[in-house]
Amino acid sequence: MIGTLTEDLALVHPEVTGTEDLLRLMAEQARRAGRVHDTFADAVVARERRFPTGLPTPVPAAIPHTDAGHVAEAGVVVALLARPVEFTEMGSADRTVPAELAVMLLVKDPEEQVTALGEVIAVLQDPALAERLAGVRDPADLVAALRPAA
Repeated sequence: MIGTLTEDLALVHPEVTGTEDLLRLMAEQARRAGRVHDTFADAVVARERRFPTGLPTPVPAAIPHTDAGHVAEAGVVVALLARPVEFTEMGSADRTVPAELAVMLLVKDPEEQVTALGEVIAVLQDPALAERLAGVRDPADLVAALRPAA
């Protein structure tokens, strides 16, 4: 899924005020690209409240997503944050993760969700990811930093 990331869906240091603001900004980026339906933003915000996606990976991250019915075309939206945004940790009600990276999955086929999550988690576990992200200045840099090594 990371392999489908395009520059128009890569956000570098967006100005956001918190988790919901970030989710809505990313969802709007996907909507403008024709990847999601108008219902996506509300659905992803509601799902994040019920099923948090923060991960305490080497680069603290979140992997927000929602039901396939809100997605028009599969893909991924990524935001590299200048200031971390607090996400509740996956599987927790009270621990938070200061996410520096948000990877919003746009899953069209529900059967592909587990594979997509696994692929993203593998990228987040890469010990060299933090170093690659440190050099990101624009969307093209972000796309290149997240591509799996050949």
